Amino acid sequence: MKKETLSVAIQQIEDAVTAARLCGSGTFTVNDVLARLPKQEKELPERVENLLESDSAFFSDGSGTYTGRAEFFTGGEFLITPDDREIEDGVLFPGHRFTAYVSPDVFPSDVVLIHEEDQSRVRRKTVTGTLAEFFHYHLLLGSEQVFDYFVAEHPENEALQDGPGADCPVKLNVFDLKKFYHSVDFAGGDALLCRVEDWQQGTIKFRYLPGDNRRHNDRAAWIDDCTDAIIEVINRFADYPDIPEQLAWTFFHGGKKLLTAPQGSLDELIRETRSVEIGLEGGHAHLIRQQQEDDVPVDAGTDMPAPHYDHGCDHDCDHDHDHDHDCDCDHGHVHAAHDIPEGFGISRGETEDLGRLLRDIGLSHTPAEVDAYILDNCFYRELEYQDFYARCFGREQLDFADDAQEAIFHNFIEDRWEQLSGNYDRVADEIKAPVRSAVLEIVDERLEFFHALKQSGIDPDSLPETEFRQLASIGVYLDHLLRLLNSPAGNLILEEAEEMMEKLAGVAETQEAALAELQPLVL
Repeated sequence: MKKETLSVAIQQIEDAVTAARLCGSGTFTVNDVLARLPKQEKELPERVENLLESDSAFFSDGSGTYTGRAEFFTGGEFLITPDDREIEDGVLFPGHRFTAYVSPDVFPSDVVLIHEEDQSRVRRKTVTGTLAEFFHYHLLLGSEQVFDYFVAEHPENEALQDGPGADCPVKLNVFDLKKFYHSVDFAGGDALLCRVEDWQQGTIKFRYLPGDNRRHNDRAAWIDDCTDAIIEVINRFADYPDIPEQLAWTFFHGGKKLLTAPQGSLDELIRETRSVEIGLEGGHAHLIRQQQEDDVPVDAGTDMPAPHYDHGCDHDCDHDHDHDHDCDCDHGHVHAAHDIPEGFGISRGETEDLGRLLRDIGLSHTPAEVDAYILDNCFYRELEYQDFYARCFGREQLDFADDAQEAIFHNFIEDRWEQLSGNYDRVADEIKAPVRSAVLEIVDERLEFFHALKQSGIDPDSLPETEFRQLASIGVYLDHLLRLLNSPAGNLILEEAEEMMEKLAGVAETQEAALAELQPLVL
């Protein structure tokens, strides 16, 4: 009778991993684990490797060395930059702010946040708002997690599962930082300097970091280093992990230097990087490389970019751009006219975020709509920048805070024109373009109404709420649709395009009915 070979139990392997981890201060190899096992089966190295590769408690360098995430992140520092609304309301949305730095098992609002100065634990409170107001704090949770997070936060959020609109009410748990903000006179540009105390439990200590202590060049360098590390992560994994996991790997690839005296936050990173953006792959959101003009091959014998099927822009373009470049876009406009005037290094108005900048100067456009107008002009071969600008903004009186804001606005818009028109792929856009044009027809009617409303001087709050909310919900739906249509990653087949066109006909009818009620009160 053949003697049966006894297999090494999984518990023995786990115990050996723990021993190797402790001995190596968190970093160890497969051989370190094997050396602590009593029996060497042929399949044992593969079993150990499979166990470690599937365990979210470890990072792998790809060559057999593993690092415990708890050891890697503990003691690491990162910044959170609350926005003006959070400061005004005295709160901090956990959202995506902590997920890269703590165990995936820690729910965002279950993070233990401790004020380092007095060791007090920050209390939570519940706030109520709309999806449109709260969504951007959760952008980096990814499409798979964000609505699950909302529903798990409060039972009343279950309505989000039925196809949420921008005005859908949302209840969320937030950190109450009102006293802290007041005690340090916290203002925009200031930051919370956070330190990971316990990765497994999600314990974070924080202290105040004045904005004056953060230099722009240092922040830009930190963002560049993070961007390089994100690109390494994108290149490494054939199947994209979700965004929080991508960010965790980003810090591993970037090294401890990214967690030592950091100068930028995740919110600033995704807003200001020019090489990485949020895109869709198989219907899920991931961090992807942004298509660069130099990346687009040129067809032999033509001046047109060759067709590409890479990922593209799927979110509002609100990056800071470096405008010290020579323009070779051949669109007949002069960039020098919009250089920031001497002595105007900082504007009194909004300049960091294109969406907020558009609202600040009195426009109802969204960044996705601006991109859509550019792509629509490209599809119909209307390739003069002035024609696009006149179509998009010509009827509007723009209320700039100062010359610096005006210069930054024009630089934003010209950069979008150069990037999108320079990379335009007519072949890939053939099916999507008619759908985009149909969306823009509906958008044109809405913008025309808001232009008339602005000219009339009538208070929007005096208009019928039902119809006004309908316009807002339609605007959000169309904005999300345009993001899909604007992105090279968002491909359509003919049948899908036809279905969209049918649905848009219904949307147009709904908007026309709402405008029929509102327009007589404005015109």
